Amino acid sequence: MKPKQIKINGGKIHFEWSEGIKRSFDLKYFREECPCANCKGETILYTTFKPQKITIEKPEMYKIAAIAPVGDYAIQIRWKDGHDTGIYSWTYIDTLEDQNTEQK
Repeated sequence: MKPKQIKINGGKIHFEWSEGIKRSFDLKYFREECPCANCKGETILYTTFKPQKITIEKPEMYKIAAIAPVGDYAIQIRWKDGHDTGIYSWTYIDTLEDQNTEQK
């Protein structure tokens, strides 16, 4: 599964998949689900490192500055607050909570 189109509109990111499925996510939710180690933590040699909790939220955190493809399997998002280490694979996006799913 791979998106045919990705759009940002009205505080949401919209994906239209090659199978005709359309999915939308609030940008706040999408940022909070950033899969990078800094946001989700990581496990190294059976030790889990949990990330620090964000204590100050800024509006720029939830706005996208740029989206870049990563190979043929993912996108990397640069948020307006400078955060850009999350790589959202198509598989990972497919596991996220549906917020507006439509069948063609």
